[in-house]
Amino acid sequence: MIVLAILAIVGSFAMPAFRDTVLNMRIRTNTSEVISALQIARSESIKRKVPVAICAKNAGASTCNTGATTSWNDGWLVWIDSDADDVFDAAEELIRQTDRLESGITLSTSAAMPNLAYRPDGSSNTPINTEFRICDNNRTGERGRRIQIAMTGRAKISNYTCAP
Repeated sequence: MIVLAILAIVGSFAMPAFRDTVLNMRIRTNTSEVISALQIARSESIKRKVPVAICAKNAGASTCNTGATTSWNDGWLVWIDSDADDVFDAAEELIRQTDRLESGITLSTSAAMPNLAYRPDGSSNTPINTEFRICDNNRTGERGRRIQIAMTGRAKISNYTCAP
């Protein structure tokens, strides 16, 4: 009986910490997905000396979401933008396709940004202070991640407090 009481007490302290660890891992995993796509796009643009673009993907399709309310939550496409028009055409080479983020995770941008592109020198076409924000919908007001993309094309990860 005493053993059960001790286990119950220890469990009451351990479970919240374990839950936070799992939720933090979800944010880190999804942040890694975004960073990986950005690094691949930049690397390929430098290696091949061609523009490479990334766009928010339409749900259930291999097409870019170009609407006014672009959502990155349905995934994204990375492709060789051979005609440098920021539009994924059937003739262009698809490098990578990422599907929907984990359930409950939101990926937003600091500005309306249906796509971004890397130039052959690895620099990006993004406006100054462009960033992706990764948040867990189940933890508003908690720490998420921010990925800032510099004009040089480099991505920097930092903590971000998700809006309630």
